[in-house]
Amino acid sequence: DVFVGSVVSLLKEYGFDGLDMDWEYPKSDADKTGFINLMVALKDAFAPFNYILSAAVAAITTDIGYDIPALETTADFINLMAYDMHGGWEGWEPDMADHHAPLRKRSFETIDYNVESSVHHWITNGLSASKINLGMPLFGRSWKLASAVTTPPAPAVGVGAPGPFTGEEGFLSYFEICQAVQNEGWQVVQDPDQFIGPYAMS
Repeated sequence: DVFVGSVVSLLKEYGFDGLDMDWEYPKSDADKTGFINLMVALKDAFAPFNYILSAAVAAITTDIGYDIPALETTADFINLMAYDMHGGWEGWEPDMADHHAPLRKRSFETIDYNVESSVHHWITNGLSASKINLGMPLFGRSWKLASAVTTPPAPAVGVGAPGPFTGEEGFLSYFEICQAVQNEGWQVVQDPDQFIGPYAMS
């Protein structure tokens, strides 16, 4: 009640249109219940003021943390974070450099870590397509390749060096990637089959 009341007060004070609830990430049955209870409480409190209520949600492992039919009735829309499906945290042996927001499932894959499958999952499990805002990454995950193989997924020996501005290993902002392409001669590669988006390498 204290949190919900403080949110309403904040929206009033600053003239905001609503709230995007970004819980990263509910990971248990208790979290799932708590998340939807919070969304219901916010929706009820927002109703007299016609405030917008949305939620930023994970693209994968959604069954663990989200009651999708309940979100259909409480959220005005969701922001589907369709990225970070692959990264240095996966713990593969050896590491594999892969696109972190693949568009569609590739022939060699056994799991549905891609944008198309994620959108399909949310819709078939009860969310209206009209309520989905598709979040696309304006950043990249970087790797140190282990060999001359460069087509994702490619063997790697760890994540890439920190960017000059963001300073985080394995992460590059969009403008850092653009600078590397323009000033350092990085090559941009397009997937001819369009299963993944473009990627760059030095």
